[in-house]
Amino acid sequence: MILRDTSSNLMERTSFSIPGPLLARLAHLGHGGSTDGLLFGHVNSTVELSVHDHSMDQHETREVRFVVNDILTFPAGTKWYTPSGTLNLALLTPALASARTKFPGCRVLGHFSARHGAASPGLREAAVWTSVSEQVADGHPCVFLLVQPHADAGGIAAWTQTCFQRHAGDDHTAYRIPIEIPNLGNSSRLARVPPAVSLSNSALAGAGGVAAAAEASVAQLWRVCDAGLAELQDVVNAASASASASA
Repeated sequence: MILRDTSSNLMERTSFSIPGPLLARLAHLGHGGSTDGLLFGHVNSTVELSVHDHSMDQHETREVRFVVNDILTFPAGTKWYTPSGTLNLALLTPALASARTKFPGCRVLGHFSARHGAASPGLREAAVWTSVSEQVADGHPCVFLLVQPHADAGGIAAWTQTCFQRHAGDDHTAYRIPIEIPNLGNSSRLARVPPAVSLSNSALAGAGGVAAAAEASVAQLWRVCDAGLAELQDVVNAASASASASA
C-alpha cells in the first residue's frame, strides 16, 4: 500500500482493483504470447479524517482506488501505437467511444501488458504509459498493470500480476501498489489474493485453446472465492456464538 504525504496533514493511499475473470483473461492471453492494451474503468476516492493525541491538527487520509470495468485489446498485428510510444488516435477513438457507451462515466485508467520477461515496465511500455495519460486520459494519473505467465518445474502454469503507479509530474519512478480482486460471489466484498495464481496445465491443454483456458480459470476463481466466503462465514458464526455465550 502506497502512503504519500501530499501536504502537512494529508496522506494518500492508492490501490488497484480488477475482477477475477478479466485478470484470468489477461493471464491466458499472455500464455499464448505477449499482448497489451488499455484498462478502462473508474476511480473511487474517499477521505478519512482523524485526530491524534500528539497533535491539535486534523489529519486526512485520502484513499484512491483504480477500479477496472473492462479491458481494450486489439487484433494481433494492429499498430495502436508507434515504436516511440505515440498512440494511434484514429484507431483508439472509436474503441474508446464504444467503451464509454458501455460504461458511462468511466475513463481510461492505464495500460496493461501480458508477457514474459523483466518484472518491471520496459522503455517502450513506459513511453506508451506516458502517452496514455497525455493523449486519452485527459492528463489524469494512470497505472500500468504487468501480468507475467510462467510455469514451475512441477508442470503448473501460473502467473504473477503487478500494478505500478507514477505520481503526477514524475515519469521516471514507478511504485508498486496493492491489487485487490472483488469477490465474484458478492461484489460488495473484496478479497485480497496472493501475488501468484496457479492453474494446472491440463486445463490449458483442452480443446478451445485460450477461451477454454480462460473459462477454466474463471471457474477456479469462483471456487476460491466460494471457499473464502465459507471460511469467513465460519469465523463470523464462531465469533457470534462466543459473544452469545458470554452474554
